[in-house]
Amino acid sequence: MDENIDKLIKNQEAIVERLNHLENFLLSNIAQLKNDYNFQSYQQFHTLQQAIYALSRKVSSQNRKPKIVFLIHHLQAFYNIEDVYYTFKNSEKVDTVVIAINNHFKDAMIAEGADEISKELTMKGIEHITFNMENSYYALDILLAINPDYIFIQSPWDNDRPLALKVPYLMFAKILYVPYYPVTLVEHFKPEQDDLHFNSYVHNLAYRIYVQTDLDKKYFKKYQILKAQNIKVVGSTKLYKLKTFRGEANYNSSKDFNLIWAPHHSIAQRWLGFGVFHSIYKDMTNFAKENTHIKILFKPHPFLRRALMEHQIMHKEEYDEWLKEFASIENVSLYEGGDYLPIFETSDAMLTDGLSFLIEYPIATGNPLIFFDSKNHQPLNEYGNMALEYAYKVDSFEAFKEILNHLAKSKETNQKDKMYEKRKEALKKMEDRLVPKEDPTKIILEDVLNDWHNA
Repeated sequence: MDENIDKLIKNQEAIVERLNHLENFLLSNIAQLKNDYNFQSYQQFHTLQQAIYALSRKVSSQNRKPKIVFLIHHLQAFYNIEDVYYTFKNSEKVDTVVIAINNHFKDAMIAEGADEISKELTMKGIEHITFNMENSYYALDILLAINPDYIFIQSPWDNDRPLALKVPYLMFAKILYVPYYPVTLVEHFKPEQDDLHFNSYVHNLAYRIYVQTDLDKKYFKKYQILKAQNIKVVGSTKLYKLKTFRGEANYNSSKDFNLIWAPHHSIAQRWLGFGVFHSIYKDMTNFAKENTHIKILFKPHPFLRRALMEHQIMHKEEYDEWLKEFASIENVSLYEGGDYLPIFETSDAMLTDGLSFLIEYPIATGNPLIFFDSKNHQPLNEYGNMALEYAYKVDSFEAFKEILNHLAKSKETNQKDKMYEKRKEALKKMEDRLVPKEDPTKIILEDVLNDWHNA
């Protein structure tokens, strides 16, 4: 009996001790939460104060050139805005500032990447400043001091940008957006058809969105709260650039067959549903080991790794271990940079499961493209179906191998592949309908200047 009482007392003492620890933990964390809340409240008040100062400076300095800021957080989407920057930079009627900022591509909780972006901008010879600081409110303070009149952003997905550089914090300037994709290729992006691709709050807060085609504007009119009131059709800046590139490029003349493998991140049916990486990566690993005469360049979508983790398809360590193994194969190389036209130039074909490369790669190269169909993706629109007329279509790994062997044999024997003529016709059709006849960047500059002088 005494032993049971002693045991009960000890258990009660242990419970009391744990409760005390829990109380201390809660008090400590509540204090920290209060500090964080007070700090955020201060930052928000400070931001409001700074924005008022910025607006007052605008009122007192109307007889000047407009100041344009380009916020760059996404290297792989730089082509859509690169020539816009050069057009503005070469104009004596505007002042331009380029800023490399962090992003949340690798981790939803950690903003990073500004230094990598800065390196690529430096390689391109683009003068810029870098916001690589952890405190995004500090970055916002500097941006307010720069006091831009217009800010170009690269995408409507604010979760990819640091907290204080999200669009609601930037409304002291007019927000301009050039879509990062070449043209809309699907009817809708989710099964529910409540398309954030056209109706996110960024789409509705932007002062102007410069879209590619009348069909793109039609989608905005259908889904957007503003019913396309802030939409202007100018043509695809990216396709105009890619067509120019194809006219200047010197393509691969080596004996090796060079394949780009470019998997998309939409592995979940809840969003597009094009991705097949998780279904074929093991087969691709074995294929690379068994076919060393074919050079494979792995160019994943920048969101692929994160998507695999978020949808619980692969753990971070599992993907990283596979990537290390795959990249160690002698005929495999990895490319994660933003300037991908040089790798297009040295390639013979591309394998992709979607989406933008279905049209970008043909326009940029004229080379064969293999589309691996998930059979679960959202329906293509007229432009998407037109793009598929150009591609070899497969839905099994065996079918992919058969097509790739045919293409490699065609190069080896210096023969045209069996889709060569059809591909030429499909390419001409795409170019006639989707590549602008005049430079869209000049239309954008003219629109901004008209807005500035008529304000």
